[in-house]
Amino acid sequence: MLLVNTLLTNHDTWLHFQHCPDISMVTRKHNKASSYSRRVCRATSTYTHTRTHILISQLRTLLLIFGPSSSFNRTTPVYMSRDTSELTTTGFTVKAAMKNYRVVGPPPTGAFQERPAKPTTFRKFYDRGDLPIYLVHGTRPTITWKVDIETLDYNHYLPLFFDGLSETAHPYAFLARQGAEDLLDHGGDKILPVIPQLIIPIRNALNTRNHQVMCTTMKVLQHLVKSGDKVGEALVPYFRQILHIFDLFKDKKSKSSGVVRSHLQKPENIRELIPETLELLERTGGNDAFVHIKIMVPTYQSCVAYSP
Repeated sequence: MLLVNTLLTNHDTWLHFQHCPDISMVTRKHNKASSYSRRVCRATSTYTHTRTHILISQLRTLLLIFGPSSSFNRTTPVYMSRDTSELTTTGFTVKAAMKNYRVVGPPPTGAFQERPAKPTTFRKFYDRGDLPIYLVHGTRPTITWKVDIETLDYNHYLPLFFDGLSETAHPYAFLARQGAEDLLDHGGDKILPVIPQLIIPIRNALNTRNHQVMCTTMKVLQHLVKSGDKVGEALVPYFRQILHIFDLFKDKKSKSSGVVRSHLQKPENIRELIPETLELLERTGGNDAFVHIKIMVPTYQSCVAYSP
């Protein structure tokens, strides 16, 4: 290459070498070298051009991912995320058969979740002053009746106090329970005709799924069965409406209801109250009581020894 440049720049030297027998060979080698250089340059240019297009496409992809306003550090390498925690789908769908999707289970049914009770008629009557009772405050609150209990209309007041069993706020919950117990203590023969009107309030109180309300309702139900003759037998046709909650919560562990109790007060356990209430309903319900209880609570075992 240096030799060719020298010959081209120096005319005398060129004249001296033009008759040289090797000058044609030198020229041919120069032409081959120039052709090879052009091919190399052309290939290098094509490779650089292709590589530039690849880099531009990758840059466009990064801009779509991070956006124009994101703080993207050019010195930090970018890796595609392989975290599949967000790729979830429900069962029995097309995505459930794909590898990158994780099938999640169904949502909880909420069978044991507390359900807020609707505003009760008992609260409305008490706030309006239409109930013949008032609360006596003290170390141990009590209620006082304004009239004689035996003179009250049980068809009106007994379902009203049972309706208040769904209450959880003070003083409505205390007044409803204490008033219902006082009416059952002095009711006698007046209670039996009112049984059909008590089923809906009992069912509404149990359907709240509130631990304290359910325990209170079961205790009042036990008191109702003991309050008069034939009351237990009168409740047997209505077992289908009230005993489904017993079957649902018979194995449910008790949890704290947030009520502060003294060390002398026995905690209320719903798992103990349910079999106790069922046994009492069977003893007082007659011969058909066990069959109706067994339909609603299949795991219940009879506590009455039948003679063959």
